[in-house]
Amino acid sequence: MLPNLSFIDAKTRCHIPTTESELLNDAMVALIVQATKLHPVIKFNAPGHTIKDTAGNVNKLVDLIFDPNLTPAERNLKIIKEMMEPTGVDFIVTGQFIDEPEKIQVKPIVITRSSSFL
Repeated sequence: MLPNLSFIDAKTRCHIPTTESELLNDAMVALIVQATKLHPVIKFNAPGHTIKDTAGNVNKLVDLIFDPNLTPAERNLKIIKEMMEPTGVDFIVTGQFIDEPEKIQVKPIVITRSSSFL
């Protein structure tokens, strides 16, 4: 099961409710929908197996990803235990939006139950 959470601003480390982020999210959803067509075993936001795309959920994920007091292994376990297991999801798709003076960087992030590199 696969949900999508909004892209985050890498500088402020929070949900970015802007037109640009909505365009990024729409593109990500289109890619996920295409993946579900190619691989029917993938279910996108299946009933009872989703994480609602809210600022609160995005910020919770950000807090877990950027918690300096956690090792990468602890970070992964907390994301799995606190966000993935209660909702029955196997993957989380999100990303970072980095607005720099000369360029904009977009970094998609896919977190799986077997992630070991966050």
